[in-house]
Amino acid sequence: RHGATAIGEYKEDGILPEALLNFMVLLGWSLDDKTDVVAPQTVIDNFTLDRITKSSAIFDQDKLQWMNGMYIRELTTEQLANQMMPFLQQGLPKDSLPVDEEYLRQIAPLLQQRMKNLKESADSTSYFFQADEQFDTGTLVQKGMDRDSTLSALKAALDDLSEADNFQHEKLEEMLTATGERLELSRRQFFGVLRVAATGRAVSPPLFEMMEVLGKDRTVSRVRNAIERFSIPS
Repeated sequence: RHGATAIGEYKEDGILPEALLNFMVLLGWSLDDKTDVVAPQTVIDNFTLDRITKSSAIFDQDKLQWMNGMYIRELTTEQLANQMMPFLQQGLPKDSLPVDEEYLRQIAPLLQQRMKNLKESADSTSYFFQADEQFDTGTLVQKGMDRDSTLSALKAALDDLSEADNFQHEKLEEMLTATGERLELSRRQFFGVLRVAATGRAVSPPLFEMMEVLGKDRTVSRVRNAIERFSIPS
């Protein structure tokens, strides 16, 4: 068909073969009226001509992305890291390469529940490999905060993080929750400031698990850099 996508392009777009097969099968066949994720062996075991659909097939790209995400969530950490690696090698800046395999195995589970395709890998992980020193520092200021309260939050967090002996996510959450309460900031406000400082983004994987994987040196360096940049008069 004119404008149709070649099979190889789905691989380049980060679609798993199992997800594409599942999706293609359901264009003309169904197990029942409620099951979308169907393993190949289940199709083989249950295939009958009376289950072939008579209506015209609708190639729904959004459903394919959703289904691919379901299959991504079924991968082991090792499998997901291996699947992500080629996309990182292609999409990350050269000075972020080579990707350390053990580090990637720590990162992969943090992204797994949100991923829809493997092509997202480079963009969704870039801050793990390289600090974003160009983000808009105005995004550090959370709703209900001003410059002074934001700067105070950053400095208090820097003190805590610099002195932390244990960088496990449970300890980080306990420590920084107490600091946020002392500053009379909500979790959304204080943790929002920290998220932007650490990643340059307003949305990321769970904050404390992410900080644990980033490690103390990277996290402290990024919060300190955020303070320096934010302190420059706009």
